[in-house]
Amino acid sequence: MTPLLTDLVVPLTTDVDDITIVFNESSLTVLKIVIGLILFGIALDTDVEDFKRAARRPGTIAIGVAASSSRCRPSPSCSRSCSTCVARSHSA
Repeated sequence: MTPLLTDLVVPLTTDVDDITIVFNESSLTVLKIVIGLILFGIALDTDVEDFKRAARRPGTIAIGVAASSSRCRPSPSCSRSCSTCVARSHSA
């Protein structure tokens, strides 16, 4: 392989849990603004009927809330420490 292709292939073979994304302050601000605009756009499309449909399916909503608030519990033999686990263990 040429050196250029090796540079592209090697990062793709790493474990997904080992990938870290480092944002500088200005790109983090842009990311927050873009995510805010996306959420605002979704909110503009939400109407009363959407809430009525959600109220008719409380079990589905409960599963979603439970899944999003569940804690990461790595096994004792796990050598990785994801930032979510570390942050939650310090705040608990």
